[in-house]
Amino acid sequence: MTDSVTVIGHGIASGTPDIVVLRFGAEATDDNPSDAFTAAGRAITAMVAALRAAEVADADLQTAGASVNEWHEHGTTPRYHASQQLTAVVRDLAAAGAFVGQVIEAGGAAARLQGMSFSVADMAPLTRAAREAAWHDAVDKGGQFSELAGRNLGAVRRIVEQQETGYVPQMARRALAMESSAGMPVEAGENKVAATVEVEWALAD
Repeated sequence: MTDSVTVIGHGIASGTPDIVVLRFGAEATDDNPSDAFTAAGRAITAMVAALRAAEVADADLQTAGASVNEWHEHGTTPRYHASQQLTAVVRDLAAAGAFVGQVIEAGGAAARLQGMSFSVADMAPLTRAAREAAWHDAVDKGGQFSELAGRNLGAVRRIVEQQETGYVPQMARRALAMESSAGMPVEAGENKVAATVEVEWALAD
């Protein structure tokens, strides 16, 4: 008779987001690569200044991905497309919608909103809660199987956590150019963290 039972438990914990991650960009096109790069950089600088004026901390601002690419149609003079990205972590969700309009207005025609997602600054409590839920699920399954087999659960032989996290962001699906400083509606929804654990018990009489 089998002397052990192995089951997989699943657990999910949900939490209300308390930060929003805004991903901006700046794009500029010109006949001169230097001018295109300068225009994109000028827009990013203005957008950073707008975020700082809104009291977003320097530690929550990050620029990246500066590039200049040549493109042209057959028989035409080459033109140059420059771009750069800016990520901002906003910890005041109520003000996030207004931030978007203000930052885009500061960046001008070169500014883009490339995405928005929500998260929880401290994921540790959610992770612990998801693991606990997964454990209880495993215990419930193990108890049922042992009962069906006419046995009792004995000592735990093995515990293996399977790395699995679930995240449900609310995101913009495409880059947008905006012309107004008006705020945009922001609904944070919720974040979910999933945990999976494999547990093996010895079976006792």
